[in-house]
Amino acid sequence: MEPVVFWNVILTAFLSIGGWFIRNVVTDLRRIEKQMYECQSGLNDKFVRRDDYKEDIRRVEHKLDQIFDIIERRGAERRNVA
Repeated sequence: MEPVVFWNVILTAFLSIGGWFIRNVVTDLRRIEKQMYECQSGLNDKFVRRDDYKEDIRRVEHKLDQIFDIIERRGAERRNVA
């Protein structure tokens, strides 16, 4: 076997292994990118923005304050009647 043929066989083997490795890396990278996109697109459906959450909590607290005021007034009225 001539040295040129020997080096061609070795080079072909290394390039084949390298190409297979690169193909697997690229395939895994595409799969991960797809999963990341699906995860990011689902965030809006699963989570609430902090500003929206704070505004909703303020509204709930305001409603609770109104309810507690009504309860206190009715309690005071009942104490005055009795």
